[in-house]
Amino acid sequence: MLRLEITLQRPLVFRHWDRFHDAMVASLIRSGLKAEQVIGHEAESWTFGPKAFDYGNQAYRVRKFQVSSLGDETSRAFVRMDWGHLQENVESETDLTFDIKDVKVEQPPFENVSMAVDATLKMLSPLVIGKKGGKWQNPATEGFDLSAALSSALSRHVKRPVALEAEFDPIYRLAHANINRAVLFKHNKGNPQKIYGTVCPILVRGSSKDLRAAWYAGLGAKTRCGFGNIEVVS
Repeated sequence: MLRLEITLQRPLVFRHWDRFHDAMVASLIRSGLKAEQVIGHEAESWTFGPKAFDYGNQAYRVRKFQVSSLGDETSRAFVRMDWGHLQENVESETDLTFDIKDVKVEQPPFENVSMAVDATLKMLSPLVIGKKGGKWQNPATEGFDLSAALSSALSRHVKRPVALEAEFDPIYRLAHANINRAVLFKHNKGNPQKIYGTVCPILVRGSSKDLRAAWYAGLGAKTRCGFGNIEVVS
């Protein structure tokens, strides 16, 4: 298991989220992993997300981000990466170049805690819940069982039962009428594909082991695409 924080000399600028994702995938493969170890059904759990960014003029500008993995092979690939020379070439678009200033290992939360804990989680990237009936589910709808959805998704990552109690921060929701976001993911025959996710602090209770796993693997669906990335704020 490993989680790294990467600070950039210059912002990473891109419009579509899959540019960021594709750069990470290409870099992991160049570090020695096979494609199916990175994006296949047997791939280890890993994720990434921006820690400091802004969005304007239809483009992201990321100044700091983090990458993490629950798996040993992916963690070792992160260590082997030449973080100073990451670059993704995209046909007909400008290169996405990582100008790295600093890389540091983040220390996991709740390391010396064995009991159940209460925590507030900040979403570094939107939370996506898996499809039901062919449609993406909206966890912000009234009556949605957020605890069950997050527990089920994390169980698939850790391959054991997980029991989280979770709710969106009610105070934050009072101040923000809409907590859902549309993320431009890629163009499909000239039309932008959007993925809808939720950005709202989550109040969660669970075992320290489960919350550490979520910290490394992310919450919800499409975590290897950079969604559901969290930070423990309290």
